[in-house]
Amino acid sequence: MSNDRYKTIVYILLFSVLLYIPCFGQKKKEPERNDKIFSLGAQILGPTMIAGYVEFAILSRFFITGALGIYSDYQVGINFSIVNKTKRQRWYPYLGVHFASVTNEAFDPGEKDRVTSFYFPLGLRFESKSDFIVCFEMGYNVIEQEFSQLNTQRFLGTVRLGVYL
Repeated sequence: MSNDRYKTIVYILLFSVLLYIPCFGQKKKEPERNDKIFSLGAQILGPTMIAGYVEFAILSRFFITGALGIYSDYQVGINFSIVNKTKRQRWYPYLGVHFASVTNEAFDPGEKDRVTSFYFPLGLRFESKSDFIVCFEMGYNVIEQEFSQLNTQRFLGTVRLGVYL
């Protein structure tokens, strides 16, 4: 029952962001490269192990990220670009704070097999001219209980591959 509640909350948050971002994008005063504010992709490792992710650029330095994994794991957070958008090169660093909910890799986990965590990544992001995105990050994972899984360890690495739409 509670698992459905978590999923519902995540879906409502992601849907709310989808409605908010296009309206916000019309009020931009500074020119941005081709108005790239929305990206989709895949995430490997990290709190969700294997997941699809969405990302919204809400300001020139802030990105809201959401990921939904194959074992009903999810992750929602915000990333902050250390370098201002006007001064960025193709590669640039970022910091983040993410909330994640992780299961014990069961297809129908009970409530006792779900833990929450806060994940603090430090990453390096590449944006190509053809709208392709690659992110490499390492982060500290503050988690309630370790299930002896790769995604419940204290230090995690993540690779993201995506594209701007």
